[in-house]
Amino acid sequence: MIRFTGTSGIAIYINPDKIIGFAEDVNRYGTFINYGRDQYIVTESPEEVARKVLEWRMAWQVKSSETLYQLSGLKTPWQEEAEKIADKILAGLEEPNHDEG
Repeated sequence: MIRFTGTSGIAIYINPDKIIGFAEDVNRYGTFINYGRDQYIVTESPEEVARKVLEWRMAWQVKSSETLYQLSGLKTPWQEEAEKIADKILAGLEEPNHDEG
């Protein structure tokens, strides 16, 4: 799933394999994404939609989970764990382990 931004500012998650086309809406601000029978209007430009779809397909093909997480607007499990550890260190609850390398 790729994270796009709806015109109301709310995230919309769309499966790129289901996108059958997209075009800039000349009457309104945004890009129409045709998703089967449904249409979504997003704030990303047609070029940005194309870039995200292309990146997603390339990342899927080479199994780049980090890129797939990024395009989905999610943090990877290791990023979440690193943030938890950093929060504990900053809060003074845990001493940094300098032995690991």
